Amino acid sequence: MKKKLLTALLVGAMALNITACGGSSDAAAPADNDQQTTTTDTASDDAADTEEDAVDVEDAAEEAADTTEEEGFSLLDVTADLVDAALYAVDDDNTEYVITLFRDPDGYSYVSLMIVPQDGQGDVLCGAYDDSNVTNVTDEDNIDWTEISTTDVYTGDDFSAVFVEADDGSVAIANSDFSLVMEGQYLTADEAIDYMGAAANYIN
Repeated sequence: MKKKLLTALLVGAMALNITACGGSSDAAAPADNDQQTTTTDTASDDAADTEEDAVDVEDAAEEAADTTEEEGFSLLDVTADLVDAALYAVDDDNTEYVITLFRDPDGYSYVSLMIVPQDGQGDVLCGAYDDSNVTNVTDEDNIDWTEISTTDVYTGDDFSAVFVEADDGSVAIANSDFSLVMEGQYLTADEAIDYMGAAANYIN
């Protein structure tokens, strides 16, 4: 009787050990899942960071557009120290073209293209940009032009500012298909600000 009882106890103990091993294996699975979840979360965070960088320019454009409806940064708030470069040209019809590269107080880069016909009823396009918006375009004369393509913050229309700055200090402005090419000149920052003041009137 004692032998049978001892045998039964041993069998029971073995069964408990087998069950315990099985439990350990099952318990390890959630740990793997936790690791996978952590990896997935990290990948998701990296993707989110990339998306945040990509929309920085879009956010800047939306903020600039909002200034037409409420108090905030606008073309009238651009000061000479925020102007990086300004180019000016006139076509055969005496239409003036002004390209201005400037920054807002937060450091976002903008390009504005101002077109003023002889009658004075001008138009201005303005959009945020970064390096992803800038391309080099070679014309039929093998001249490398800089093209900044972006979206107007006021109308949502796409536009391009095309210009070239030569080593000898000369500049030129063109349209995107080079059907119009004009020799130009640099404007001072103060001159650019004067044109922006006029441009703000066209917007309003």
